[in-house]
Amino acid sequence: MASNTVTLFGVGDVGPLHEPIAAYSELAKPALAAADIRFGQVERVYSDRGALQLHSGGAHSRVKPHMASVFTDCGFDVVSLASNHAMDWGADAMLDTIDLRRVVFVVDRTTDRGFLERELLRLWSNVAADSPNRSAPAPAVRLFGVSGPTAAETRALVAHLAAA
Repeated sequence: MASNTVTLFGVGDVGPLHEPIAAYSELAKPALAAADIRFGQVERVYSDRGALQLHSGGAHSRVKPHMASVFTDCGFDVVSLASNHAMDWGADAMLDTIDLRRVVFVVDRTTDRGFLERELLRLWSNVAADSPNRSAPAPAVRLFGVSGPTAAETRALVAHLAAA
């Protein structure tokens, strides 16, 4: 008889600071393998670039790019960079970490959309050699505007994210 259940494991603050990375994967992979879907919230950026931003307090939040292998080694299906440390090292380090084609920027009426688009396109033209954005055929900046926490906006945002 087929099961009608799905097991989702969600973990937060993922992002090893020390090597060897394989040691983390060896510890976590057996437990994560028990789930149908594995979600991880990333606490760091994976880049050699960027400048520590004023007031970030996140010197620990940037690690070597190869350390991102922990996510594939552990079999994560979904990884979110939504974190209070995502921009500790600036947008260039963030662009070295995640494929921008998979990102939706949620903005409100106070956001200078033109500036955001121009800055991301400028950074896109100078991504690191090991950036997931290096092989992209064209830059992609997707903005989703919100005005308040309404059910309709939430449904529209979920649909927008699903398209990513």
